Amino acid sequence: MSIDERPEVVEEVSQVADNEQATETKVEATETKVEAPKKSFMEQALEDMVELREGKRLSCTVIEIKEDGLVVDCGQKKDGFISVEDLGSEKGLDEFSVGDEFKAKLIKSNNKEFLSLSKKNFDDEVAAKVAKEEAEKIISEGEFDLVVSKAIKGGLLGQIGDYSVFIPDSHVDRTPVTEENKEELEEKKKALVGQTIRVKKLPDKKDESEKGNRKKIVASRKNVLFAQHRREVEARKKAREEKIAREEEEKKNIFAANIDRFQTNHIVPGIVKKIVKFGAFVNVYGFTCLAPTNEISWIRDTDPATVLEVNKQYDFLITKVDAKDYKVTLSYKRLQAKPYERASEKYPVGTIVKGTVQSIVKFGAFVSIEPGIDGLVHISNISYDKIDDVASVLSVGQEIEAKVISFDENRIALSIKDLLPAPENQERRAPKASKPKTERGQVEKKPKKNEDAYESQEEKENFASYGASQVASNLAFADMLKGLNVEDSEEDK
Repeated sequence: MSIDERPEVVEEVSQVADNEQATETKVEATETKVEAPKKSFMEQALEDMVELREGKRLSCTVIEIKEDGLVVDCGQKKDGFISVEDLGSEKGLDEFSVGDEFKAKLIKSNNKEFLSLSKKNFDDEVAAKVAKEEAEKIISEGEFDLVVSKAIKGGLLGQIGDYSVFIPDSHVDRTPVTEENKEELEEKKKALVGQTIRVKKLPDKKDESEKGNRKKIVASRKNVLFAQHRREVEARKKAREEKIAREEEEKKNIFAANIDRFQTNHIVPGIVKKIVKFGAFVNVYGFTCLAPTNEISWIRDTDPATVLEVNKQYDFLITKVDAKDYKVTLSYKRLQAKPYERASEKYPVGTIVKGTVQSIVKFGAFVSIEPGIDGLVHISNISYDKIDDVASVLSVGQEIEAKVISFDENRIALSIKDLLPAPENQERRAPKASKPKTERGQVEKKPKKNEDAYESQEEKENFASYGASQVASNLAFADMLKGLNVEDSEEDK
């Protein structure tokens, strides 16, 4: 800001000069008409010396423009002269005209014809006062810009007006100072030298405040960075809230426009826009719907990205409509065939399949034939030999071959032993008809082999659910032996 733009400062400086001049003149006013005593030669000389001391501020009027400066009337016994160098003007003499008025300061000179004056010195004094006031105003407002002049041990230095500004290491950046990052901090300080940074004055310490030592202030860049960060966070939050509000309003309008289409059990076309861990966001008639992960595939824990592709259109079934919160839930899997529906065609009874043992239970082992399709190998269908512990024969992760022996809804019964050659003794056991006689002359019945294999009702139910052809044949053969006696056997011979 130029001096001309701050006339109140110029007026203030001029007032100070006028007050000094009035004091130095020492005019004695009295109500009585008593003649003032004549001044001695020494008193007059002393008064003239005081009056014309170096640095005195004088009001000047241009009375003549010379090649090397201005001749001015400054209200003294002698006129004043201001050289081009002391004008302080970029345009030089061309800027002035006869009659122009301004302030100037008396400077030391050996010129006996004129008083030597400097307009530049007066202007500099006014400019310094303006700069000081502006600096005080800027500092009082809290945050201000500062040019870093030097990096020193313990912090940074800068200057604003007459004030020396110090920024401690702990206030240079948001990162706390530690032993580990001291070198990094020093590099950062060097990089800031010559840069204009935003800082905030820290409160004066008690001892400094009492001493009135206001030429040196301590400031913080860290506090400004934190404040900027908070403002940015608040701005992002506000922008996000405004965006959500706009989207919600748009969402309500689209929902209302398609209320007849958004009905439970309606099949709608949708374009997959985004796939996340918990499902897929689908655009249906311009409205964003959600297809949860458990509604994308019949196979549990399936990654949605392995079933759906972004920007591709599919048919979906609306499973839920929440008109209050404007939400529509979709299902993709309910329009797809269930795994066991495909399995009944792909793996009919008698098919030999390969699978991996997924888990072992007391009554058998569950085998994964393909993702989503499992079968049960009952303990009685693992081997022709009696097995007491399934884990002694099979292990989780083991790959096996088995035969599909029954398919009831979504339950597949498998048999490993059906792929094994039957033992010779078991083949001869079936046609043997002679049985030891009891005291009553009847055939002694032995416990059914397969009934001995099931020790609990749970095993019997599981076995009954999955079925076993070998057991059925054994039970049929046992029924044939009922009622036979020795005499019937002998007649047959």
